[in-house]
Amino acid sequence: MNGSIRHDDASSDMDSLAENFKGRLALDESLNFDQDGEMRYFGPTSGRLQFQGSSSNRVSIDGSAFSVSPPDQVSDSYGYIDPIDPITAGMGVPKDVQDHLIDLYFRWEQPWYAVVDEELFRESMNNGGRYWTPLLHNCILALGSRYSDRVDVRSDPDDPNTAGKSFLEEAKTQLHREMERPSLTTIQALGLIGMVYIAMGADAAGWLHHGMANRLSLDMGLNLDPAGFEETNAMTPREIQLRRQIYWTLYCHDKLSSSYTGRICSMLVTGTVF
Repeated sequence: MNGSIRHDDASSDMDSLAENFKGRLALDESLNFDQDGEMRYFGPTSGRLQFQGSSSNRVSIDGSAFSVSPPDQVSDSYGYIDPIDPITAGMGVPKDVQDHLIDLYFRWEQPWYAVVDEELFRESMNNGGRYWTPLLHNCILALGSRYSDRVDVRSDPDDPNTAGKSFLEEAKTQLHREMERPSLTTIQALGLIGMVYIAMGADAAGWLHHGMANRLSLDMGLNLDPAGFEETNAMTPREIQLRRQIYWTLYCHDKLSSSYTGRICSMLVTGTVF
């Protein structure tokens, strides 16, 4: 009996220790110096936690501390991007061609690499929402081009391997700017750029961009369960689901690519708490 009690006490102590090491997702400026309206994750050893004041907006959910700002104080992380028509984002490509490439992407790529939510993307594309950006748009066009037999999406009409290359080059330029204020769509775009590179036979560049997507997913705390934010109105249910979808897509691909290359995984299950 005494042994059982000691075992229960030890288990309780370990559970408490695990709770303390979950880290923190933050929006408020005392932790997130970027002040870009995006969640940022800081682990328990981060010196940033020392800067956090006794804000009344900080809540604790399931043992993890979360810092939130009221919805009207959360800045729009896409405020620096002017509204751009999809025609402009696609570098003057006719809308019917863009629709064709987007349809190809969601028909053939999305089912197994579901890093983009089709409904959210299409809604945002039509109404200027936060889940569409020129960068993500061009990435989808680039990857959709890999499934198309149209010669007008190739840089060299005689070389099928150049399909989508012009969209990729434009996306690379846009990525340089967006990396200054990364968001969920930046993670999605990096994952897609990695897939385009792999499709073109540039495995090293693909590995690099997938690694960047993985690192950003941890930076934004996609490995933590954000369900508690729904009660504080800091996240909508759709964004909560999108964060989970992005994380687990990257997680599964990380395991597949590690099996293929024989390299160590970069997203470990021990860092995931949901």
